[in-house]
Amino acid sequence: RGCNIGTLAMGWGSGAVEFPYLVAPLDALREAFNTDSVYVTDFPTNTPPIKKSPEILMDQDLCLVFVNSDAGEGFIAADGIRGDRNDLYLQKGGDKLVQDVANGCGNGTGSTVVVVHAVGPVILEKWIDLPGVKAVLLAHLPGQESGNALVDILFGDKNPSGKLPYTIAKRAEDYGEGSKILYYPNGVVPQQNFTEGVYIDYRHFDRYNITPRYEFGFGLSYTKFHLSSLFVHQTKAKTPLPSARPDAV
Repeated sequence: RGCNIGTLAMGWGSGAVEFPYLVAPLDALREAFNTDSVYVTDFPTNTPPIKKSPEILMDQDLCLVFVNSDAGEGFIAADGIRGDRNDLYLQKGGDKLVQDVANGCGNGTGSTVVVVHAVGPVILEKWIDLPGVKAVLLAHLPGQESGNALVDILFGDKNPSGKLPYTIAKRAEDYGEGSKILYYPNGVVPQQNFTEGVYIDYRHFDRYNITPRYEFGFGLSYTKFHLSSLFVHQTKAKTPLPSARPDAV
């Protein structure tokens, strides 16, 4: 609850709890694969197999990479993080790990799936366009059933119908001036003036015509939908402020 070692199922702070149990992703994956026909190997450290055992990595058809980005509250610190994250990148060298595995999996011909456990948006640009990266699963903070939930999605037992609750940008600066991280107090009592008003997240991107990596509400599933003969009728024009509440009946 106050570190970022191994799988990440929740953040730390006053909202953290003691899990009665935790189904780790590796345990669930080993249980799900038919080991008579599938050889499953794992490297539970951040030292990528391309350095330790390159022949094993080069022989893989499918590689799963787990990366984290954790945060909590300031009464304790972990890895130099005393509260909110210091930036929007993966921690523990996660970007480099994904690059090494994606480039080495199957000697460059394998498929790499990246599983991200994070407390919020992360910048994916250092590896998202690598040919070996075939899928990204933003698992957020999954809780005690982490491994079972992951297996349900990866094996197609459940449809991954979740949608992004925020926008993932290509650069941290794309979120706007008001989103910059306050590394040091700007006064005796730190002050943040939210001059951006309602133009946050997707509204900020729309207003300034910024192309995100993945927009608010983005999410792919195993199902294909086809829409046709659509008619769109605008009921109200966009306004800087929400409509007034209707009169009570």
